[in-house]
Amino acid sequence: MTHNDVINKYNELRAYCDGFWDNAVKLHPDQFKCRKGCSICCELQSVNLLEAYNCCVHLLNNRSTGKNTDGRCVFIFDDSCRIYEARPLICRTHGLLLKSPEFTNEIAPSCPFNFETLGFENASRSCVLDIDRITGNLVRLNLAFCITAGDQSLAGNRFSLEDLAEGAVPEILVPLLERPQ
Repeated sequence: MTHNDVINKYNELRAYCDGFWDNAVKLHPDQFKCRKGCSICCELQSVNLLEAYNCCVHLLNNRSTGKNTDGRCVFIFDDSCRIYEARPLICRTHGLLLKSPEFTNEIAPSCPFNFETLGFENASRSCVLDIDRITGNLVRLNLAFCITAGDQSLAGNRFSLEDLAEGAVPEILVPLLERPQ
């Protein structure tokens, strides 16, 4: 698998999550409180190497200023996400109903404001995302990305979003970012 193959598969996974989100909103439009300006769930502090790369590409192509310093995600500025188009998978799935054997009730809401009136147990099962499948695919893609980048030992590392926002690119990404996009 080449570097471009991994990026293409990651983009497919992002598109799947976005499509899943869109379908859930279509099925239960009155149950979603998520909207521009609501950043209650925006607390992410770090990402894996693949998602760090994705953020760096976006930042290189979209110069913007401002950095959040109030404890929320560093990319929330004026109640908007500076990297919305490149946001990590967890940001694309937060707000959905999630399924995992790790949850006490098997299904759990990931936002305290969504599904308030209907109740998550009454929601259509077609809008319950299997978060373990998404996470498993992301872990495998990140490992493949680290291998194609030349250091599979980085697969378990996390990279600070604050560092990325300040332009501190992980050294292993520099040659990859210098390639034409």
